[in-house]
Parts: sequence; C-alpha cells; structure tokens
Amino acid sequence: MRESVPMLKEQLRIKTKELQNSNSDKAKHDAKIQHVLKISQDKIESLQKTVAQKDKEIISSSTFNSTIGNPRTLETFVTTPSTLL
Repeated sequence: MRESVPMLKEQLRIKTKELQNSNSDKAKHDAKIQHVLKISQDKIESLQKTVAQKDKEIISSSTFNSTIGNPRTLETFVTTPSTLL
C-alpha cells in the first residue's frame, strides 16, 4: 500500500503537467485565432471604406454625366468637321 501512494502522487504530477501543457497550447491557439480575426476585421473595414468611396465616385460621375452630357458624344460633336462650318 505504501508504494502505491508515491506512484499515485507521480501520476497526479504527470497529469497536472499534461493539463498545464494542454492549457498553454489552447491559449496559444486562441491567441492565433483572435489575431486572424482582428486582421480579417481590419481588412473587411478597409474594403468597406474602399467600396463606399468607389460608390461615391460612381454617383459623382453619373451625376456629372447626366448634368453635362455624355463626354463621348460631346467629344464627337466638338471634333466633327461639319460642325466647324
């Protein structure tokens, strides 16, 4: 019986060490996941800003075109020799 007590203590020590290692690995894994999530969120926000900016440019461009006219037709009109006479 006396021999089993030290053996149980050793097994408990080993299991405690394994649990600590497992917890440490889990914490590292969780930190990596949080880092990837943060990078992904930053990228999403950046792309959303870019899309919003491009939307404004498109709206601005289409407002310009509808107010002044299509630049291609305006260019054709100005450079046609028959209009110069």
